[in-house]
Amino acid sequence: MTPKKKTITVGKKTFNLQHPGIRWAISVTDKCSRNGQLQKEAYIDALFADVVLDDYGIDDFDSLEDLNKAVTEIESFVQTGK
Repeated sequence: MTPKKKTITVGKKTFNLQHPGIRWAISVTDKCSRNGQLQKEAYIDALFADVVLDDYGIDDFDSLEDLNKAVTEIESFVQTGK
């Protein structure tokens, strides 16, 4: 099956996304959890490494607000494929 793709824009940055698959979506929270708590930095790093096709990461944002907006958009894409 051809992977689903989407382009989003947050602030002045454009992100090209590719869906990593259902198994990845389920397992990423397991891999990024410690003692039942989601480790946000590891989780966000995984989103950018495995969903965002462009070379972006946490350190490329000027504000936490823009980072949170991007993460919300990426999570929505992973959850819905839209």
